Amino acid sequence: MPDEFTNYIYITTPRNSNKMAEIVAPPHVPFTMVPTDDDNRVVTSNKAQIHLTDKTIDDVLPLLNNQIPEWTEVVCGVKKTFVVWKLEFE
Repeated sequence: MPDEFTNYIYITTPRNSNKMAEIVAPPHVPFTMVPTDDDNRVVTSNKAQIHLTDKTIDDVLPLLNNQIPEWTEVVCGVKKTFVVWKLEFE
């Protein structure tokens, strides 16, 4: 668990992915986070907004590695194709 919480999360996706095409349309998005085996809580919001940031994948890499330690090894060859979105909750 993080030491402090914010009203946003970062989402990464390759520039040419289907997810990118879906996100580009409206900035207001419904959001549901599926519970994990460790945590049965569900997060939902009908008032989330998503925006493309000027951050690079390297800017958020420590956050990703914190959540998924093997992430860098899995995508190291293609990580430069990723963009970083900021999903903010009201």
